[in-house]
Amino acid sequence: MKKYELLPIYDSRKSFYHKAIIEEENENIKLYSYNTLVCTLSNNDIILNNNVDQSLLFSSTTLRHIKEFLKQFYFNSNHNITKKDLLKLL
Repeated sequence: MKKYELLPIYDSRKSFYHKAIIEEENENIKLYSYNTLVCTLSNNDIILNNNVDQSLLFSSTTLRHIKEFLKQFYFNSNHNITKKDLLKLL
């Protein structure tokens, strides 16, 4: 298992200050925001953790983490990910 901090490449922030962590294991890439699993990429599928309260899942900071994660690992940088797009995944 490989664990490291998500660094902002597409986001305007300089850092996420260790609040967004990536965990890679086999074919799964998981995003933890504030130590809570929020999103998993598995076999090219996006899985949002629907066991997390939506107010946390879609807080402004966690939403930034999810968007950055998806832009880096799933979409290309030109794809504009919206909250509406993510709600379709629940």
